[in-house]
Amino acid sequence: MDPVFVQDFLPDSALLAGRQAPKLTKRQQYLQLLIDKATALANALPTAATQQDAAALQQSLDHLIQVNDDEKLKPPILPNWASYVWQSPPPKGETEGYWHAVKVEALLPKRCYVNGDQNTKGVQDYDKFDCCASGENKDKFPWIRVYNTHWMMRRCYEMWDENGCVKVRVSRFDEDHSLQGSVIKFLNGLPLWKFLYRHPLHAGDPLSAILTVIGSKNCAAADDNAAGAYMSNSATNTAADPNASVCYPAVEALIHQGFISETCARYELEPDPTNSDKWTYNIIFRDCKSCCRSSPEYHKLQDD
Repeated sequence: MDPVFVQDFLPDSALLAGRQAPKLTKRQQYLQLLIDKATALANALPTAATQQDAAALQQSLDHLIQVNDDEKLKPPILPNWASYVWQSPPPKGETEGYWHAVKVEALLPKRCYVNGDQNTKGVQDYDKFDCCASGENKDKFPWIRVYNTHWMMRRCYEMWDENGCVKVRVSRFDEDHSLQGSVIKFLNGLPLWKFLYRHPLHAGDPLSAILTVIGSKNCAAADDNAAGAYMSNSATNTAADPNASVCYPAVEALIHQGFISETCARYELEPDPTNSDKWTYNIIFRDCKSCCRSSPEYHKLQDD
């Protein structure tokens, strides 16, 4: 391989490797915690000489097992969105790189609530989308209930929470680049096409004030290992993100000036149209405004 070619990519590789450090550090802390727990348990076993010590140790073990089982049955509700902001390296001839922001949202059972607010779980989100999962438990994807009937002589399998909708939305913002049009031009000098980095109809607060907040020590420059990058899934201050209440509004202000794409799909169990004794499972992409309708609503153009 051409050594000059390799050297061209070394600075970027070093930068990306540095930005991986917080993730690897977090993983190391988690694994070390598991090692510490296992070591403490191993050290406690030989000292459980008396019946009282053994009973206390057994009680601790039972508690750990119960906590683990409870989390399996009812895992903690996680945020349904995450935002990432970063500043790219400066282009040639420039001193500052361009800012970019991406927000990904997933609306589905157990995460179908208003922008991360767990108190509104099961309520339509801010654009009136409803996961509309059927059944008694609206926090589950389709699952199989197993039970016995006829004096425990017959084993039954029944599908529950079989119908519902899911939605994924991706929003992206890019700071205007100095290159506004293609280098290929018509004979009159106009570029063949013009790039749009921000949505022309989503003008918002001046970017200078927003980017000042994003680039401050509170947000994208808070960690030297990830300078110029900021990721969060909380709108309020947490131990992992103590400045979320300051950074979150600034990130949202960027996102609102970008482009949005979204996809919705409905999953449903219906009788097989070719055989009334059988059922079929359908997964259909739908318009997000009519995803919960029992039958698809096809949208025609005005001139159709």
